[in-house]
Amino acid sequence: MIEELRDAYKKCEPLLSTKAETAGEEQIEKTLKEQFLMVAGSKKDEVKKMNLDEMSDEEQRLVGMTTGSGSRQKVIPVQEEVLHRAGIRLRRIAS
Repeated sequence: MIEELRDAYKKCEPLLSTKAETAGEEQIEKTLKEQFLMVAGSKKDEVKKMNLDEMSDEEQRLVGMTTGSGSRQKVIPVQEEVLHRAGIRLRRIAS
């Protein structure tokens, strides 16, 4: 009977405690990643389906850049960006 009371108390202890539990570092990091992707335009249900723990930072950045409604961001080659910043215009040849 005493063991049953101990088990019942353990279940209720978080509700009775005045000390708030802090989120762990991993949980905070996961929440930040989810928020970043939602700010970038991903839907909440899409983000929940992703396995953020196994995605690299680069994969998450690319997902963030390619999602969104009407986002104007796109991935371009580094050389093209350097030329653009230098003021050199490229002419595209239609294929």
